[in-house]
Amino acid sequence: MTTGQELPNLHDAVLERIELRWEDGLATIEVTLVPGGPYVITASGIRSFSMTRLQEWGPSVFIHGAKVRAEDEHGSVLEIEMQSGDTITCASDRLTMA
Repeated sequence: MTTGQELPNLHDAVLERIELRWEDGLATIEVTLVPGGPYVITASGIRSFSMTRLQEWGPSVFIHGAKVRAEDEHGSVLEIEMQSGDTITCASDRLTMA
C-alpha cells in the first residue's frame, strides 16, 4: 500500500538515478523536480520492476508523467512515462515519497 501521499507533478522532472536492491526488494528512484529540487520515491516489497530504454521519441532524461494505481489490497503500481517514450513500472507493497 502507499503511504497515502500523492505524487507531485513530475512533468519535466529529471530522472537522475534508479537503484534496485535485489536482496532487500527495494527500489529508490531519485528525480529533480523542475521547479523544485531533489525528490525520492522508495518502493519496498517489490513484486515486479520493469523498464524500457528504446528512446522511440528521441533521447531524454525528462519525465512526461507519472501515476500510482492500486493493484490490490496488498500494494500499488508506480508508472513513470519518460519523454523518450519509455516506461518504468514498479509493483510494490509500499511507496514512500519525500
